[in-house]
Amino acid sequence: MNNKKEKRFSLIAAVFVVMAIVLALLILVVVFLSGGQSNDVKVSGGGKNVGLKCTDSEILHPALRDYTPISHTNTIMANFDEEGLSTITLYYVGAYGSPSEAKQAEAYAQADYGLILAKEYGVSTESFSHSFTIDGENVNLTITAKNGDVNDKTAPYFLLEQNRVFPKTLDGLKQRYEERNFSCEVVD
Repeated sequence: MNNKKEKRFSLIAAVFVVMAIVLALLILVVVFLSGGQSNDVKVSGGGKNVGLKCTDSEILHPALRDYTPISHTNTIMANFDEEGLSTITLYYVGAYGSPSEAKQAEAYAQADYGLILAKEYGVSTESFSHSFTIDGENVNLTITAKNGDVNDKTAPYFLLEQNRVFPKTLDGLKQRYEERNFSCEVVD
C-alpha cells in the first residue's frame, strides 16, 4: 500500500514538473513574439534610429504645480527614425517631504493632467500614454507621445513653450530644449 502511494506521488510530481516546463516555454514564446510594441508606442523603421536625451531640474510640469517638490528631475527621451521624430517621452521624478505629501501631489497631478489636456489644450487624455506612480516620498510621471500627437498646443506637456512650432527633427528639438537650459546629448 505504501508503495502505491509513493508511485502516485511520484506521478503527480512528474506531472507538475512537466506542466511547469510547458508553462515556462509558453511564457518565453509569448515574450519573444510580442516584441516591437509597448503601450501603443511602436518603434519601427529599417534605417538607423537615433535618440536625444535632455535633462533639467528647474521646469515643473503643468500638472505638477500644485505641490512643489523639494527637488525634481525631468528627462526627455526623443527617438528619431528616417522620417523624423518617432516618439518622445518625459520621465519626471519629484522628491516630496513625506509619503503623504507625495500621495497628495500625485492625486492633484492626476486630476490636473486630464483637466489641462481637455480644457486648456482641447485634447483627450488618451492622446498620450501616461502613468503616475509613488515610491515612498517620490512621485514619478511618464508621458509618451507618438509623432503626430505632439504639436505646438500640447508642447508644454513635454516642457516646451506653447504656440511655437513643435520641432520634429533632432537638431531642431535639441536646440529648443537647450534654449530652455536643458542639458542634451545625442544617443545612438
